[in-house]
Amino acid sequence: MLNGIGGATIAEAKERMAQDELQTWVQYRRKHGGLNLGLRIEQGAGLTAYFANGGRGHLSDYLPQRTADEEAALDRAMKEWR
Repeated sequence: MLNGIGGATIAEAKERMAQDELQTWVQYRRKHGGLNLGLRIEQGAGLTAYFANGGRGHLSDYLPQRTADEEAALDRAMKEWR
């Protein structure tokens, strides 16, 4: 739960979250990656496969392929938040 907004609608979260807190979450995401648990699990599995194969190729070779639109969806949502 993010400071009392977990499970809230976007409109409710906008009312409850200050701009400086949003910026803190944006910085956290840039440093630590996305907040989506499913994507984090995929990244962990991909990293394991990458090293199990001797680090050959690129990590992205071991991850599900996504379109640029899918990758940028959360970034756009965070920018539109303001």
